[in-house]
Amino acid sequence: MSRYSQGANFERRVAKDLAEQGWFVVRSAGSHSPVDLIGLRQGEIILIQCKTDRRISKVAKAQLSALANENQCQAKVAWRDGKNIQFMEINDDNY
Repeated sequence: MSRYSQGANFERRVAKDLAEQGWFVVRSAGSHSPVDLIGLRQGEIILIQCKTDRRISKVAKAQLSALANENQCQAKVAWRDGKNIQFMEINDDNY
């Protein structure tokens, strides 16, 4: 399986997990933007970058954080930890 397929499958898995938690999720497939998923729920917005290995560059973190700040919403990185999905909030303090 290619790295693209692995990443796309992981994005779909995260989207499904969030949808099961009551989020409306939009996937930005193939956009090469800082955001892979956008989640909406009861007035909340989250921007998510999905990584299969938790590694995210400082530039990507900065772009994601700036976009979240501009839109007054949360930014998170999702990564695979074995069979589990982990999330880390991205903000100006942790990159």
